[in-house]
Amino acid sequence: MIILIRSLSILLLFLFTYNSSYAKTMKIPNYGEGGSSFNKTVTEQTADLDFKTPEEGFVNSSATGNPIYLPKKLNGSAVIILSSCGGIHFKNITDYKRWNALFLLQGYVTAVVNTSAYPRKKNCGRNKPHSPSRGVKDVYDATRAVSKVQGIDKNKIFVIGFSLGAMNGAKSIWSNNVNLALKKEKLFQQE
Repeated sequence: MIILIRSLSILLLFLFTYNSSYAKTMKIPNYGEGGSSFNKTVTEQTADLDFKTPEEGFVNSSATGNPIYLPKKLNGSAVIILSSCGGIHFKNITDYKRWNALFLLQGYVTAVVNTSAYPRKKNCGRNKPHSPSRGVKDVYDATRAVSKVQGIDKNKIFVIGFSLGAMNGAKSIWSNNVNLALKKEKLFQQE
């Protein structure tokens, strides 16, 4: 039994160090103009996410409808939780509720972002209906909504995501994507 545990520990250590070193050297492409990019102005404008009015969150608070929750004791920070390409549904809603509860208990304001909320469709597979830049703009829209909560330090807003949500979070810090998302915002304001 001890040999099995040691072998498993060594295997896990190997996988962890391999994945860590791989992540450091991996080059993620900047999608910028890739996919449908910002060419779907009208279609994607109607797909902007609406965020609910902030309310006090609980351990079993809903994770649907793009809610913003307030903790019982605010620490001045916020976490935006981004869903995978398939969105939040009956198979994974419990997981999103648990992540939401974990951050609420630590004093974070939370925003659970369902990137596939109606009228949007799942954004999985080769022929994604939404551009990578649309996902980046979702991060900025969520950040803007959370930053309006009283008591939040705008420099302490964090993002976690799952699968495509994690990719969108990472892509949101690249300067080309920032510029594209801001350009898209100006287009929306002109219409």
